[in-house]
Amino acid sequence: MSIERIELLTPDLFLDEPAEFLVKQTVLQLLQVPQFVELFGERIDPYDRTDYSIRELPAIRFYNLGFTKDFDSWFVDGECKLDIILPASLKRETLQFVSDTLSGVMIQQFRRPTFFATMRTLVPGLNEFGKRVTSRKDLMFDLSGDLMPLTQITVNFRIDLREWDDYMTASGRTKDDPFEVSLGKLKRIVTEIQGLLDDNSVDPVLTLDQKVL
Repeated sequence: MSIERIELLTPDLFLDEPAEFLVKQTVLQLLQVPQFVELFGERIDPYDRTDYSIRELPAIRFYNLGFTKDFDSWFVDGECKLDIILPASLKRETLQFVSDTLSGVMIQQFRRPTFFATMRTLVPGLNEFGKRVTSRKDLMFDLSGDLMPLTQITVNFRIDLREWDDYMTASGRTKDDPFEVSLGKLKRIVTEIQGLLDDNSVDPVLTLDQKVL
């Protein structure tokens, strides 16, 4: 049996957790907007990425840090964060203008009825998305000791687990067997640890091979 690379696994089968599924689908939709691709290229990441280089800025990362589900409720409530990371080389007045413009554009994106309608069809059970939005422009991103301006937009979401459970069942996943289909052929996680010498060359490289199940 072949072993698939984790980044090549089908997203709608690999992600059992509705919040992470929402994150992945949102980024895929943002990448469909030509203006965003023009500004950020493919640097719109569906996780809390921390290893950007200065050449990769500006960039966006969209992620979820958790959610809440009450025992007697069918709903999952949480927040997603969208970070716009800009290069520090921008002049102060330009930085303020760019930060205001991009944050405003992103807020409007989440307020668009057509955007929510699209996300509603992609994420089973999505009940609210961006009904509450907050913005912060006083944050910084630490890039190897250098601080980069970071604008953060927080949007709420609510997912109805009754619809989510129906989707899971339809794709061969139930409460009794919730993850077997999702893992599929994924059996091992292989990573590399690189040592950095004084001349910035990499040596040695250690490989870690971790069996999943």
